[in-house]
Amino acid sequence: MNHTRPEHDLPLAPVQQGMYYHHLHKKNRVYVEQMLCDVTGPLDVGRVELSLNKLVEAHECLRTVFVNDGHDGPRQWVLPYRPRSLRYRDLSTLPDPDGAFASRVLEELERNFDLAVETSRCELMKLGPDRHAFLWTYSHLIADAWTGRLLQDQFCETYRGAGGHAEKAELPRMPYRLYLEWIERQDERKAGAYWTKYLDDHSCRAAAVPPSPDVDEHKVTVTVECGRSARELLGALARRHRSTVNHILLAAWGTYVLDHFQKAEAIFGCVVSGRMVRLRDVEKVGGLFVNTIPIRVRETDTVTKTISQTRKHAILSSEYAYMSLSDIMAYGNTTPSSLLTVVNFSIDRLDLDHGQALSLPFQVRNIRFNEQAHYDAYLDVYITECDLKIAIHHDPRRHSFDAAVVQVALTRILEQFNANAEASLGDVVLRVMDSALPASGALDFGTSERGGPRFSE
Repeated sequence: MNHTRPEHDLPLAPVQQGMYYHHLHKKNRVYVEQMLCDVTGPLDVGRVELSLNKLVEAHECLRTVFVNDGHDGPRQWVLPYRPRSLRYRDLSTLPDPDGAFASRVLEELERNFDLAVETSRCELMKLGPDRHAFLWTYSHLIADAWTGRLLQDQFCETYRGAGGHAEKAELPRMPYRLYLEWIERQDERKAGAYWTKYLDDHSCRAAAVPPSPDVDEHKVTVTVECGRSARELLGALARRHRSTVNHILLAAWGTYVLDHFQKAEAIFGCVVSGRMVRLRDVEKVGGLFVNTIPIRVRETDTVTKTISQTRKHAILSSEYAYMSLSDIMAYGNTTPSSLLTVVNFSIDRLDLDHGQALSLPFQVRNIRFNEQAHYDAYLDVYITECDLKIAIHHDPRRHSFDAAVVQVALTRILEQFNANAEASLGDVVLRVMDSALPASGALDFGTSERGGPRFSE
């Protein structure tokens, strides 16, 4: 390790501590992430490099490395700003430029990171006349999806304002250390009391089998296309319960989880932005805020009560979502392995918004992310104005999800929510099972805590 004296020597946020632990002990790429996009049209490579350096200068997270001397535990060092050279490759002369780019993406993913040396790499590749592809590979410890969108917006702003005078384009300086200082001011006893009360007297215990260290290498994905009718039901239920579509979906998924795992009570995870905190201009800070928090559902609770509790929990827990998931679950005398699944509401976008693209000489299309998570079952939920799609990433050695079964079950659960809001979740499950679901073969998920039938999977 050969660094100059850091500009700032900082502790890790609780969520960063958990990710750092996984990075050290799993020895895989579980928190190595990528953002890719296609760029079509005339592109000034010099302006791209200048604009990217403006981002590096403005955001401390892009100049951060993680060091551990073995005595005081890991620390994050913010290094002084120095201009970086953009890695540029011309693949357009190769027989298969797109294939070469795809290979390059995998190579960068496999490289992983020595976090004491670097936490981010970006590369621009030419695929043809006025056709490029951009690749950003980064450690999740320095950025989340919110940060990705912030950097996209600010890059466009800086590139537009460059025009040979990029040095005049200034970005707001909102350092991540402001968030770390906010955490230091929080009352951990108050946060612990909230999580203890929320998880009090639960019946959910950790799985007997520990998480696999190679879960990211074995994951498969099934995509559930719920379509317009399910999306319209979500909207109608949200209006009726004065809630959000996210809260309704969480209640519906919790109902499905109760039956899928044959539980009378279940705890599953929900990824939250972590930015609902009392910190000025927090939306402009680049860094890692995102966290996973537990959501609790019981078969004896009614639909109305479940939705109301989910909404209330989303508001009250936002103040205490800065704690690591391990610490949160410890207050309930359990561990993160008790989470039966984890739900993430994606804020990714395929293309730049029209307003951003305006006045740019090129188009940015097909924005996509390569993300890894160490959970055995992880959902990416995409909700648009007219559609609902769920990508379930899971380890088939532990779980089995059939897209057709999930699609029909969720739709019918929403229909039951709409038909009788005072029914218990257990009754909703029984009514859904009264109608035939597409069978994909009988799978044994273990002894039921409730007894009685279940969805056929």
